[in-house]
Amino acid sequence: MKRARASPTSSSVLVVAVVGASLVLLATTADLALAAAPLALTLFAWALLRAPLHHLALALFFVSIVVDNPKEHPAEDLWASPLKPVGVFLYENLNNITGIAPLRFSMTDVLLAVMVAIVAVRGRRRDALPAPPVLHLVLAAAFFAVTWLELWGLARGGDLRASLWQMRPLFWVPAIAYVFTASIRGPRDHAALGKAVLLAALIKAAFGLYFYVFICRPMGYQPAFATTHSDTVLFVAAAMIVIAFLLERATLSTALIALPVLVFLALGIVVNGRRLAYVSAAASCAAIYLVLPEGRLRRTANRTLVAAGPLAAIYLAIGWSSSSSLFGPARKVASLFSKEDRSSAMRDIENYNLILTWKKNLLLGSGFGHPYDELTTPDGINAIFPLYRYIGHNSILWLAAAGGVVCFGAFWMLLVALAYFAARSYRFARAPIDRAAALAALSVVVIFGVQAYGDMGLNSWTAMYFLGMSLAVASKLAVATGAFPLPQPRSVAALGAREVTP
Repeated sequence: MKRARASPTSSSVLVVAVVGASLVLLATTADLALAAAPLALTLFAWALLRAPLHHLALALFFVSIVVDNPKEHPAEDLWASPLKPVGVFLYENLNNITGIAPLRFSMTDVLLAVMVAIVAVRGRRRDALPAPPVLHLVLAAAFFAVTWLELWGLARGGDLRASLWQMRPLFWVPAIAYVFTASIRGPRDHAALGKAVLLAALIKAAFGLYFYVFICRPMGYQPAFATTHSDTVLFVAAAMIVIAFLLERATLSTALIALPVLVFLALGIVVNGRRLAYVSAAASCAAIYLVLPEGRLRRTANRTLVAAGPLAAIYLAIGWSSSSSLFGPARKVASLFSKEDRSSAMRDIENYNLILTWKKNLLLGSGFGHPYDELTTPDGINAIFPLYRYIGHNSILWLAAAGGVVCFGAFWMLLVALAYFAARSYRFARAPIDRAAALAALSVVVIFGVQAYGDMGLNSWTAMYFLGMSLAVASKLAVATGAFPLPQPRSVAALGAREVTP
């Protein structure tokens, strides 16, 4: 059946109505921005309804990871990112922007709801590979686990406002994965996705370096961090994409492009000053190394480790207690093991409280809307963050305390599925870009887990977008490479699946 198209007459009427509304607003208010609103909204609606799904998904992903969440951005009294207005528009609750009290949700909530509706109406692209059916079961389990925790917590007298704050990013993860799985076509979109991540990371690193070099240094001010907590996920994921591609296409021309990009990303990580970035990078490299097959690639990796290991050890030994800025990364690593570090001590207290809270509700948890029990009180945190007991910095232990074994396991199956699809796809893939995509997706499992364990990763929109997109990439790659064959192999091949060598 052919899709019905709007008649020329109806299109003309719509154009006249939109232009007329803009002229009326301009004449009555003399506000150019307000007058342009009808035209902008019409163009936006047209793009949502007519643009290819993979373009919409890629645009949503890129914009969401490149802008700053205003609640995370540091030192705004000194400097604000040029993309701050977009970040406020996306992530700030609309009641704070419009003054309309009932609008206690953000534009991100609206966009995701609209994208889910569009995908539900338009369906999966005909030229897109299907995802393994088991992925939909995993997404459904995560969705029902989060929904149950909200209802269970409120039934037990939980605080509604706090519960909505707790559940919001978790609630949208299955929807994000669903939208990207239906929209992304498969391996043919990997290059575009990789470029989007790299471009976003380079932009954020440039902002961080500008803030550090041109704003802070002339003032003699040493910022604790230059961008946001969530940029740890972005920077390390981008670095892993470059490393994975360099491993799979180890040529001189690739190295000449990849190494300067890695250096720039490393500078962004250094000025951002997050200890978890170093942990994430090291753990991701270890995960990639573990899945490398026996052969030339593993031998090359072994030789690199043998050559670089002593140099890294010397650097850490010299910089462990050095005050030189050259050894800043070494001091960050040293602080992870320091008993005198106040941040680490506060995290230990929080972990202790979360474990004791979990023991009281081992199976089903406390549900959302309930603070964790505080048997040992950290000093001074209440004045900075009054809601700190509703979500821990260690959000893995927090989700275990809130969800118990059952709901924590249902949600964490997302990470298990991602690891399975990525690792198995890597074994089956033959094209270098497919193998690099599998390694990059596998690294997201580690990056997400480290961020969740150490820095409220389950409350980070950037982390959630990376998890959802990686699930879409790895699951479709499993189908494309034959790592997870579907019952109709011919139809899959017709959709562009790559041939697999037995």
